[in-house]
Amino acid sequence: MTERMFEQHVLPKLGNKPVVDLRRADIIELLDDLQHKKGLGAQVNRIHAALKAALNFAVEREYLDANPAAAVKKQFRGEVPRERVLSDDELRAIWQAADALKEPSRGLVKMMILTGQRRDEVRCLPWAELDLDSNLWTLAASRNKGKREHVVPLSDEAKAVLAALPKLGEEFVFTTGGKRPYAGQKRLKDILDRESKVTDWTFHDIRRTVASGLASLRISHDVIGRVLNHAKTDVTARHYNRHDYLEEKSAALTAWGRHVAALVSDTAEGGTVVALKVRQKGSQ
Repeated sequence: MTERMFEQHVLPKLGNKPVVDLRRADIIELLDDLQHKKGLGAQVNRIHAALKAALNFAVEREYLDANPAAAVKKQFRGEVPRERVLSDDELRAIWQAADALKEPSRGLVKMMILTGQRRDEVRCLPWAELDLDSNLWTLAASRNKGKREHVVPLSDEAKAVLAALPKLGEEFVFTTGGKRPYAGQKRLKDILDRESKVTDWTFHDIRRTVASGLASLRISHDVIGRVLNHAKTDVTARHYNRHDYLEEKSAALTAWGRHVAALVSDTAEGGTVVALKVRQKGSQ
């Protein structure tokens, strides 16, 4: 996602300029162009954050003395936190739309729904992070927003999704050629929109939906935060509580997996039974 953002929006304007020559005015001009000439909205702030992080890296490695993006304020001020939570009917419709797709698109969507992890954490999942004998996915610190190792227990439903995937190469779980992670998320979203008839949603809304769904299953707020790998804000949680919550997270995701299975297996309008399909590895 970040790489594509740089290729589309940063490199065309700044790519030929040595990093040591970048000035604050260059950053402001880039962001102004993206907002006012290209008509980008909240994505301008995402680009700004990614550029600032890249330049911070350059400062840490002493390629730069100072980060020219650090003092630049947010350019898009109309951004408000999203509150979109998918209804049961909408979640079922998206699952059904995914079920009609080939792998790895089908499995990617289902894995996001069943685990509640971030889109790119799922999309770039390497086989090396999975211990299927122990039903665990250990998300590396280098691959998640919190920069801490995060263990995700795998429900039976999540394991069924993984078992249905063809293994193309030894590195990535969701891949079309074996050498790179799946990269068709924009086209995938367009297909899901069209086939599910669900509107005004993002992949990140799935994560919020999982959190809300867990709450409806009477899972505690603290355990939901642990499942989603949210940052701990109080001193006790950050420095003193060393409990790994593995059993609680496993129970939560087991309950959620069963809930999703029941949801997509319910008798739909018109009397059609929608089954939780488990395909054999390599099938289309």
